[in-house]
Amino acid sequence: MSMTFTGNNIKRYQALVISKALEFYADTGKRVNRAYSPMAMMRMARNITGNHHLLERDYRGAARALKEWAERQ
Repeated sequence: MSMTFTGNNIKRYQALVISKALEFYADTGKRVNRAYSPMAMMRMARNITGNHHLLERDYRGAARALKEWAERQ
């Protein structure tokens, strides 16, 4: 069974994936893959949520903001 994401669901899926990756990084200090650097994940969190005031190393706060944003969509 495959799923197709279209429209705003793509951003919602991205938000949920990045939030889990941020939580994993906060817990372990390890990245889920090379492309998911802490800086890149925080940049994505700011872009998705529109909250450009997220603190630089507040990974858990960014994950929480992404989850809240996804729930509102």
